[in-house]
Amino acid sequence: MGYSIQSIPASSRTYTRGREGCSIGHIVVHYTGAAGGAVDNGRYFAGGARGASAHYFVDSGAIVQSVADSDTAWAVGNWGANLRTLSIEVCSAGEDFSQGERERLRWLVRSLMARHGVDAAHVIRHYDCYDAYRNIGGRWVDPHKCCPAPYAPNGGDPSGAKWRELHEYITNGGESEEDMNASDVNDIWAFTNGGESQTVYRNLIDNNVRLQALEYAVGDRSGANGDMYTNVIDTNVRIQEVQATLAALSAAVQALATSKGADPDAIAQEVKDAVAQKLSEIKLSVSTEAAPVAEKAESDAS
Repeated sequence: MGYSIQSIPASSRTYTRGREGCSIGHIVVHYTGAAGGAVDNGRYFAGGARGASAHYFVDSGAIVQSVADSDTAWAVGNWGANLRTLSIEVCSAGEDFSQGERERLRWLVRSLMARHGVDAAHVIRHYDCYDAYRNIGGRWVDPHKCCPAPYAPNGGDPSGAKWRELHEYITNGGESEEDMNASDVNDIWAFTNGGESQTVYRNLIDNNVRLQALEYAVGDRSGANGDMYTNVIDTNVRIQEVQATLAALSAAVQALATSKGADPDAIAQEVKDAVAQKLSEIKLSVSTEAAPVAEKAESDAS
């Protein structure tokens, strides 16, 4: 099952834009340590300078993004570590995470792992941040913080067994029949285009090249690429190429979305809207000295 992410942007006074060129090295699990759900926390941090922040808040019924992945949340007590981490706050006052919280946390963690190329070993607790980043220097606020308290050695998990189980669940474990392994995902994303197996990223670039060529062919009145009729034929061919590739892309995106629990219809609509916006910018026109003509082609990206 997939989940939606609600955006409630934090006040610009309680996080830092950008990451000073640092890449994301770890995904960090926290707990809020207070009553209040994900939306409550999102609204609180949207209200002004709070002296802290997190990228995401998770409860049993919602996931809220407060700070963009590309920006720096003030979350782990060290500036250098903040620059290199994504922080997820689970809305727990100190109790073990509920099944609903675990499920949403698992979905979010695995989505972020895939998005940012973070492996399971780099999904850690706030408690672990000091050990992970102690060599970068700088002042630390509360090293080995008891967070998330139910799963920290200096809290409710002295043996570490609870964290090991939770970590396995949110990073690797609990595969259902609908879930896919990495090779299956690669098989879907890779498909044949013009006789050559390419990734979706290559195909998107290829689409953009074709659209640019389409604009050039239609807009050329110099005769360098042939007369008007040649350009019209070329335009038609290129439109068919774009449509065929988009159809293949749509099938791949929907298959992957379904397998990973996302909403394929919502993703397909986003792709459709983006393509429609791009095509709407292309003005098709032809002209002759005897009778100027200007026509706008309206493209159906469905």
